[in-house]
Amino acid sequence: MMHPMEARQETITFTAKLTIKTGKENEFEAIMREVVPKVRAEEGNLAYTMCRSKENPRLFLFFEEYTDQAAVEAHSRHLGKMNIDFAAYLDLFEIAEAAIPQAGLEGILQLASFHPDYCFEGADDEDPANHTNRSPHPMFHLIREAPLARALEGYPNPEGIPERNIALLREMGLEAMRERLAACLKAP
Repeated sequence: MMHPMEARQETITFTAKLTIKTGKENEFEAIMREVVPKVRAEEGNLAYTMCRSKENPRLFLFFEEYTDQAAVEAHSRHLGKMNIDFAAYLDLFEIAEAAIPQAGLEGILQLASFHPDYCFEGADDEDPANHTNRSPHPMFHLIREAPLARALEGYPNPEGIPERNIALLREMGLEAMRERLAACLKAP
């Protein structure tokens, strides 16, 4: 007779250890207490557990398990639809960014931020340039630095890329940016 665990396909698991900014621990926990049951209800989610350390109340541990890569991707899309406010998103980004050196990955990984409400400091919300960092859903992009550096070696003036992108989006106009964003939301 086959043992029940032998019949189970390989799953995808993640663990995360986050140290929350002092004074933000309770707010973070409250947000995540709303998120956890929603994630557990996702198709393909086998486990999503949050634990807060009793010795260090700023320390949170997470364990996630999914049936397959399709479930992980569906989870990422679902998180974007949970309407976590922009301030909470920025706090979470700060936490995630701080985790890179904590994990000994500084100089190896970097994090980029994209959000539907992104607005450059001092810019008008209607400035098309904001769309260089906007996305249909809140997301973090984890970038491996070495391959990026190799890709940019032959690129003329890589430091000018952000300015060129901003100029292009301003030339295209706000309506074109809104149409493209709406098209992303309609895509299957």
